[in-house]
Amino acid sequence: MPISDPEDTRRRRLLNILLVGVFISGLIGVIYTISLFFVAREAFFRPGVPLILATAFILLLGSGLIYGINRRSGRWAALLFLILLTISIAFSDTPAQVEGGRSLFFFALPIIISSLVLYPAASFIFAALSAALIGWLANSISLPPNIPAMIGFIMIALVSWLSSRGLEQALHGLQKSELKLRSLFAAITDSIMVLDRDGRFLEIAPTNPVNLYRPSEDLLGKTVTELFPPAQATFFLDRIHQTLETGKVGTAEYSSQIEEADVWYSASISPLSPNSVIWVAHNITSRRSAEEQIRRQLDYLTALGEIDRIISSNFDLRPILASILSHVLSKLGVDAADLLLFNSISQVMEYSAGVGFYTKEIERSRLRLGEGLPGQAALNREIVHVGDLTSQNGSILRKDLVSTERFISYWAVPLFAKGQIKGVLEIFHRTSLEPDREWLDFLKALAEQAAIAVDNANLFESLQRSNTELRLAYDATIEGWSHALDLRDEETEGHTRRVTEITVRLARLFDLSAEELVGVRWGALLHDIGKMGVPDGILLKAEPLTEDEWVAMRKHPTFAHDLLSPIRYLRSALDIPYCHHEKWDGSGYPRGLKGDEIPLTARIFAVVDVWDALRSDRPYRAAWPQDRVREHIRSLSGSHFDPEVVRVCLESGMLGGQADQLAAHGSNSNRSHPAD
Repeated sequence: MPISDPEDTRRRRLLNILLVGVFISGLIGVIYTISLFFVAREAFFRPGVPLILATAFILLLGSGLIYGINRRSGRWAALLFLILLTISIAFSDTPAQVEGGRSLFFFALPIIISSLVLYPAASFIFAALSAALIGWLANSISLPPNIPAMIGFIMIALVSWLSSRGLEQALHGLQKSELKLRSLFAAITDSIMVLDRDGRFLEIAPTNPVNLYRPSEDLLGKTVTELFPPAQATFFLDRIHQTLETGKVGTAEYSSQIEEADVWYSASISPLSPNSVIWVAHNITSRRSAEEQIRRQLDYLTALGEIDRIISSNFDLRPILASILSHVLSKLGVDAADLLLFNSISQVMEYSAGVGFYTKEIERSRLRLGEGLPGQAALNREIVHVGDLTSQNGSILRKDLVSTERFISYWAVPLFAKGQIKGVLEIFHRTSLEPDREWLDFLKALAEQAAIAVDNANLFESLQRSNTELRLAYDATIEGWSHALDLRDEETEGHTRRVTEITVRLARLFDLSAEELVGVRWGALLHDIGKMGVPDGILLKAEPLTEDEWVAMRKHPTFAHDLLSPIRYLRSALDIPYCHHEKWDGSGYPRGLKGDEIPLTARIFAVVDVWDALRSDRPYRAAWPQDRVREHIRSLSGSHFDPEVVRVCLESGMLGGQADQLAAHGSNSNRSHPAD
């Protein structure tokens, strides 16, 4: 939208007022002369009346045309006025009319000519008013013939003065506008160009030339095909044609090489004519650089976040190191990288992981602290950078890095965690590389991540080793307790070991976890731990027990619960010692649990316990045959035992074979009652 000038707006408003006045004057003249024709026809044919009528028509027609057309078309209105004025003179038949018409003609002619150059609308209105005045004076009043001419010359002088003053003001305003535009263009850093359909530079605004592909004199008259590479020239032509075909403003982003640097532009392409466009290009190199920096930083943060997630969710060092090295290559843009981890026992840094190498020679790396470039980085606790490995033959112990791998640039970053050396991150590149500060900061962050990962893996390995040792100690202690119970009750010697092994194997068929199987093992080993609370007089009595003695004997599961429940790590083993004498129908002890109320591990152990007792020799009876024991257990299914557990145990084949071999080693005792 064009910017309106207040002075021009005021001038147009005055012009409209004058036009309305002229139109009304012409309308009054037409009405007056026509009324004479109908009211006083003899007065209508008096000398001068036809000229007044013609002048009034000219005023009407001229003001209407000027009001409805623009400034440029005002020239045609002035010519039309001249033609009509000539016609009015031609129809004049009295000397006064001719003389007045001539005066009018010689007065109006220079005004009309000047109107073709200056302000046609204003000049035309002034000429029309003057013509009306002179015509009236010349034809209605008896004046000497030179009087109208004198008045005409005075009016000519007046309009010339007004025109020259207007021209001076217009020129002054034009100079001010040009100065403003030049100042504005000088401040604008955008490149403003006019190109035709063929991509030819028609005009270039005098803006800052630093953003031009070439000096403006080298661009004008030439096409983009002559100046730019084919791909970029095609890009420009496509945008020009698209704007001309759609008639809409288009946009584009592109880069150009200016003084061996990539300069980015954001362009607005607007249609100027059917065959040309205005191309306004704004330099966005700083914005693109900022965007690229933000994108790179976001990539760095994303990579560090991914490594953090891997470290927190995985204690296996291999995938963590693989992820770190992958990000080193992809984000830092280097050719190869490896990690040398420090062995605190041998005091040697050994190869742990690497990517990007042509051969496997790097895997043989074994360096002591202070030895070679990575040894110096670890010993001095600082980054070692070599810009050209070919010039460092004396300090490079691994010659193949230069001869075979053809590396040029090298970095060694020490890995420290909690003040202790963990290893060295090595980075290799086969060309010269000069990174920026962000690159180095990200390299240090990756090294810190690697150090944390190695330290966490070492801690986890140490914790696992300690946990394993502790669990072995627990297991040995529990087996010691179990063996002590067997020594106390010689009749059941070997029974605990057998039922433990069979119960653990059967428990695996019920999809118990590894932790649950540990509880099964410990519970089976300690299933009779409660008998430590039973007096020897009852536990070792050779005669049948009395009713009161059985009551005391049946308290041993409760004794087991009271003994084991305070020990936190043995709580998972409590189900078997506490519940293995419960029965499926609720007739067991100590709590009379029924059905699924009985823990699964206790239900499994109950079947195995009876199987081993019946398949072992006792002083008061011989071992039962396998089929008889099977039938006996099957008969107790649904009353003493869980039917599903019985089915799995009998169909598994584990109650037999190795179980019988284990039972064959049971001890022979002269006990007269089954205390187990």
